[in-house]
Amino acid sequence: MSTYLLTDIAIVAVPLLLNLVRPFREYRKLKPLLLSILSVGGVYAIWDIIATARGHWEFNPAHILGPKLFGLPLEELLFFVVAPYSCLFVYESLGYFFGDRKVSGWNLKYIIPGLFTAFAFFEGLREYTLVAIAVTLIMTSIISRKDPALFESRNYWVYMGICTLFFILFNQLLAAIPIVTYSSRAIMDVRFLSIPLEDFLYNYSMLTLYLFAYRKFASA
Repeated sequence: MSTYLLTDIAIVAVPLLLNLVRPFREYRKLKPLLLSILSVGGVYAIWDIIATARGHWEFNPAHILGPKLFGLPLEELLFFVVAPYSCLFVYESLGYFFGDRKVSGWNLKYIIPGLFTAFAFFEGLREYTLVAIAVTLIMTSIISRKDPALFESRNYWVYMGICTLFFILFNQLLAAIPIVTYSSRAIMDVRFLSIPLEDFLYNYSMLTLYLFAYRKFASA
């Protein structure tokens, strides 16, 4: 079994097991879950396909099964299913056990990409850097208009905090082994542990969009 496939299994194992023990509300929202995975996951898979073709990153053949679709290993495509499933499980669990409340004064939605952009200008912009910044700023602008309550939700920020911790754990595995290698032409020469800083924006925008889509489909 490939190392990347084992990583995908590890990402989804705990939510799957817990759903066997207790009927979390996520099961009653299976349709919006699937629709959010298909819509947002499809967009990020296209980004992944283009970035891989342009050489932003590549996959270590020693740690994948081998078969590819549009240049992506099957494990990479599976990631766009297991990651949102597990993260949305966290979001639903927060609401199930703790409810939610509105928070005020949260300007992190602009501070996060703003600080990253300022730092990137000092370090030197690369192609992946520019794309990650642009996607994050566009995402923030759209959601601020379409679902402003999302950024005012306490559970959104707790969800992002918890999922970011897991992102660091699993992305560190991907980058340190390495399962994924990055081109120095596409990223800044700055990493947290083994993780390119650009991946933090990629993760932030992706998880926010998954949740935005999930909420929209659930309320339709």
